[in-house]
Parts: sequence; structure tokens; C-alpha cells
Amino acid sequence: MSIRQALGRDAERLHAVLDELLDSEDAVLVLFDGRRAVNYVNGFGLSPCQLELMAVEIERTVRTAGAAPASGARGSRTRRRRVRQGNVNAVIGKETQ
Repeated sequence: MSIRQALGRDAERLHAVLDELLDSEDAVLVLFDGRRAVNYVNGFGLSPCQLELMAVEIERTVRTAGAAPASGARGSRTRRRRVRQGNVNAVIGKETQ
């Protein structure tokens, strides 16, 4: 299902919001799909270099948030590994010596 299909009637509203952003002096537009990110940044009283750094940081943050395991996931993976190895106490969070 495409985003347009998922949005349904809200797709028209998205066009209106985009038009407002395009007419503003300060705006950040970041478009992501599975392979790439495209960003358009303007204004905010920043130099072009600062705007580029801001866009890079936004992209990095979104990619990290999308790829990062949930809080505690590393510990859960460790506990699962210990359970597979026969350490039943790891299931309830107890460490064995």
C-alpha cells in the first residue's frame, strides 16, 4: 500500500501543509523512504553550512531512531542467549556465578 493510499483523504491536507511550508521563510522538509533521505532546509537565521549540519543531524537522528533497538533490548538478547545455553535464572533476571 502506498503512502497516498494509506493517507486517503488526508493526502490533500498534506499537499496544503506542504504548500504552506514552501511559502514560509523558515522550513525543514525531510523525506525518507527505505533507501534514501532528501532534505530541504532554509532560514532560521543560519548560514548554509549550519543548515547543512542541521539537516545531517536530523537525518542521523531519524535513521538512528528507526534502527535502534528498544530500550533494554540488548539485555533481553543477552538473557535469551543465556536461556538457550541452559541458564534458566537469566529468564527472571538473576545472574549466576
